[in-house]
Amino acid sequence: MALTVAQFNKAYRYRAEKSDRWTILSEPPYEGDCEDYALTVLWVLAGHDKTEMARMVKRGDAYLYYTHTERGIGHMMLWVQDKGWIDCNHKSWSAEPHYPKEEKIGYLKYKFRMWWKGK
Repeated sequence: MALTVAQFNKAYRYRAEKSDRWTILSEPPYEGDCEDYALTVLWVLAGHDKTEMARMVKRGDAYLYYTHTERGIGHMMLWVQDKGWIDCNHKSWSAEPHYPKEEKIGYLKYKFRMWWKGK
């Protein structure tokens, strides 16, 4: 059975990275930082299909947003059409983001980062 967002949220554990790399957490242990969390939720919603992930971003059905937490720490949030906002600090969908929307990571930046790193 394919992993669901609810199952992923239950199993996910935050783990800071020494070097910033974006990873889809496709198998246990589901441990990573905020970018890994956002990418993995998007991957799950895309039916575990990286090409569909890119299509969702290109169509505007999903966006990754870079922001800062209230303590000034860099952070990634995910927005998905008809679902709303989610991030690793607030693992449930909300109509409004928990942090200010600072920089939308558009299709070209997303595509570059994902495929440049061979993901």
